[in-house]
Amino acid sequence: MMVLRHLKRLGADLALLQETHLTENDFFRMKRLWVGEVYGSSAVGSKAGVLTLIKKGFPYKVLAHDEDGTGRCSHIQLTTSSGDISVYNVYGSNDQDANFFSSLGVRILTDPVDMRLVEGDFNEVVDKREDRARGTSYGDSGPMGITRLHSLLTDTGMRDVWRLYNPEDEIKLRPAGHPSPAIVSIHAEKAFDNVDWFSIPLDW
Repeated sequence: MMVLRHLKRLGADLALLQETHLTENDFFRMKRLWVGEVYGSSAVGSKAGVLTLIKKGFPYKVLAHDEDGTGRCSHIQLTTSSGDISVYNVYGSNDQDANFFSSLGVRILTDPVDMRLVEGDFNEVVDKREDRARGTSYGDSGPMGITRLHSLLTDTGMRDVWRLYNPEDEIKLRPAGHPSPAIVSIHAEKAFDNVDWFSIPLDW
């Protein structure tokens, strides 16, 4: 309820939430509480869960919705005056499962919609030097600072929006438990890492 009230105060038209821990029954309750449309992938055994909320009166129509059934990824296709947009709401695997990133990459690459927005908490940094304040286990899988998330962005031709417009700036990280003023927060868990991302195609 607190999250919904906060989103309403912000006047959010489209909100993408991760690690909701909402079961299938909770989704039905959420549809009664939120004035608008509710999409997502319910948690399995109270783990993971992603939720996409669309405010009533949102000018773009949802043409399609699908989800992975594990609480890790939910996808909606919106129609706009500029064309269709695919929106992916992602919660990355805590165990750094390589199959998660590869299957997500295939899904994005085979998406027939040209305009794609990928947002979420990936539990992985893109660049170990730029996006980490001190060492943790996030993204320690590749040589020379290359992580699975970095490879995903490269393979799919996506770019981190914040880094695109702030190429030289240091990301201001906040420790776990500190609220973020943004719906899509840049935060960390147990350390100071940037693990939440908004990504768009390079040709946007």
